Amino acid sequence: MSIRELHTKAVIKNEPGIISKKGGGFHMPASFAEKHLFYVVWGDEYVCSENYFVEREYLDSLGLYQIVSGDMRVQYRNRAFTARSGDVIFLDLRYPHYYKAEKQMQIRQYLIGGNVSQAYYDMLYDLHGCHYPDKGKTSVLFSLLQNELCESVPDDHKISALLHQILSVLVIQERPALSPAIKEAQEYIGSHFQEPIQVEAIAESVALSRYHFSRTFKKETGFTPHEYLQDVRLRYSKQLLTETELPVEEVAYRCGFSSATHFIRVFKKRTMITPAAFRKYFDPIGFR
Repeated sequence: MSIRELHTKAVIKNEPGIISKKGGGFHMPASFAEKHLFYVVWGDEYVCSENYFVEREYLDSLGLYQIVSGDMRVQYRNRAFTARSGDVIFLDLRYPHYYKAEKQMQIRQYLIGGNVSQAYYDMLYDLHGCHYPDKGKTSVLFSLLQNELCESVPDDHKISALLHQILSVLVIQERPALSPAIKEAQEYIGSHFQEPIQVEAIAESVALSRYHFSRTFKKETGFTPHEYLQDVRLRYSKQLLTETELPVEEVAYRCGFSSATHFIRVFKKRTMITPAAFRKYFDPIGFR
């Protein structure tokens, strides 16, 4: 008997393409978990033949998948891609979706929910899409999640903690190293933020045009040069407000703001409170 014939014959009845299951299945989270935690309503680990596929128009859930071995072809939201060993996929299954094993495949898959799960999915999709290649760091977490679901009484808090860790790994993308010019620009800002410097002066310090410098700085750091300069000034202002009794006007001057009015306006916009209220909030004796 050939390998292909073996896979065709060794599937579970009524579920074409599934050779074996690990033994998870449906889980009923407690009411506290439904309201406040991440949770799994169904999950399992499959070994599948190339006959395995899923095609749905709609399912009211989020789907989280890890490819343990093999390849899976996915069509989702006008995209088609192949997920390979070590990859993670995160789908909102309310959109039409199709996925199929391209050869023998081992996959862990979970239908998840929770109070902030949809917001987490939306943020992740906006940041990175639905396909996360080479996320081997999640393998141990998925394994622990599967093992917990195989317990006679799975622990909702362990499940939530593991899901949160997995999603956190997906959020945190390793940034490439900053270019020498951008590193130098950050050092320049750190040394001159107390002065009334402009973006043009920062760009000139690293021998770049303002346009090219601003575009490169934003691409590499995620902030515009002005936003980064403002953050440096605000961090220092918070230090002065909590560690000294300097008047707000003096704090504004020492942090490079053009006036106390400008400082107060920027500070309130970014922190939702005034510098004076911030100082009182962190007073070790409390509000006086």
